[in-house]
Amino acid sequence: MDKAKIIKEFLKERELIQKEVAFEVGVHPSNYYKKEKGDRAFGIEVSDNPAKFFGINIDELAHPKN
Repeated sequence: MDKAKIIKEFLKERELIQKEVAFEVGVHPSNYYKKEKGDRAFGIEVSDNPAKFFGINIDELAHPKN
């Protein structure tokens, strides 16, 4: 499973909208949407903020198990 899918699952589980997460992780909503959709990659510097926001280790995003 890639980073975008993992983040989508966290969004759904926590009933959040993309705009809320984008604001919290410091990414413009349109840029965040493209990353979540898979059109742009989540770089390591950008992956740290969603990991912190969702309360997970960055390794869980960088090295998904599924």
